Amino acid sequence: MALKTTPFPDWLACPVCDELHIRPHLLDGQIALCKNCGNHIVGRNPHGLDLPFALSLAALTAWITAILLPFIHVSFGGQNQTVSLPSAVTMLAEHSMTLLAAFVGLLLIMAPLCSILCMLYLLIFLNRNRKPPFYRFFLKAYSRTRFWDMTDVYLISILVVLVKAVHMADILLLYGFWAFCLQVLCIRLAFAALPPRDIWQVLITSSTLPRPLPGKRAMEAGLVSCHICTLVHSISQKRCLLCSSPLHSRKPQSINRTLALTLTAAILYFPANLYPIMITVNMGEVISSTILGGVILLWETGVYSVAIVVFFASVFIPLAKLIALSYLMGCVYAGRRIFPHDQTKLYKIVEVIGKWSMVDVFVVATLAAMVQMGPLATIEPGIAATAFAAMVVITLFAAETFDPRKLWDRKPEEKHAHEPERTGTS
Repeated sequence: MALKTTPFPDWLACPVCDELHIRPHLLDGQIALCKNCGNHIVGRNPHGLDLPFALSLAALTAWITAILLPFIHVSFGGQNQTVSLPSAVTMLAEHSMTLLAAFVGLLLIMAPLCSILCMLYLLIFLNRNRKPPFYRFFLKAYSRTRFWDMTDVYLISILVVLVKAVHMADILLLYGFWAFCLQVLCIRLAFAALPPRDIWQVLITSSTLPRPLPGKRAMEAGLVSCHICTLVHSISQKRCLLCSSPLHSRKPQSINRTLALTLTAAILYFPANLYPIMITVNMGEVISSTILGGVILLWETGVYSVAIVVFFASVFIPLAKLIALSYLMGCVYAGRRIFPHDQTKLYKIVEVIGKWSMVDVFVVATLAAMVQMGPLATIEPGIAATAFAAMVVITLFAAETFDPRKLWDRKPEEKHAHEPERTGTS
């Protein structure tokens, strides 16, 4: 008998391996891990909702301060220049660096602000035990904007900027920079304290006497879990009844999309590393530097730690991501479960490290905004900056389109050989 089309709030499916669980009733400070793959499914902050609210409020205050106060002061050859985050975006746009201006504005200014405001809006109502109006829109917006918040990556970029420009100019970090550091700390702690998936759990009411599980994995039991809010439905349901997101047992065309994006990123990898990423004009002398050339220069000047960071972020990580995604797609294409636990861990690593390749892009953007002193000294992005930024963004999308649950799927003949046929329950 087919399962009903009503949702099943008593059940929970792991988003990584599709293993079915009974939805746990957690106390503050407890987390629920998948019994099959060990993935963190849901949890409850030990301080409830008060700590994320306080951290979000502090992050908003720090964001406003970082925007209003000057960020960096540059002195070179008797010329002085003070740069704030908004003026950096404006300066990049005025010098026809539209792409870099858009990256800085969206990833370092707008994404953090939107994620902070969305979290504050949701917590204001949840702290009063009320369902927030338009909660679907704000929860989805919070999930997306926190993904594109790269303020932590930018802090590493500032360190590289200080090392690279130390022989060219005197640089002073001003109050806006320290407010920015506080903003990054508060917003990262807030993100860790309250992931979007945990907020959805507050809106899902499960019974104290849950029904027994109809099978081991959701798809094999005729069920589908919403990839946004985790609410389980019958596989015949087209849209989630809680968040209105489209439902699908596996991401549509997952392998094809990941393959197309990975190939595109692989093509961009070569111009990103072969062409100049930064062009420096110093007292009339034009110097073009590639990514690897910048690493070699840092190494030769004795800044070994920074050289290693830049090499891993800009050369090793992008290549490793392309190889890892190709390997994972090959495993899925082969159709057999070969060390799925290890493959799942590899996929999680790919997800986490992807954004850190943006270090060199932010370095070039910061230097280009700081050093615009006419014939005395000027820094402009090279053609490789565009290719590299596009490659990083495309690899982020490639990792997101890949469906790790496919690593745990078996071929039909293998499944029938190991398990009896299961049918849904009413």
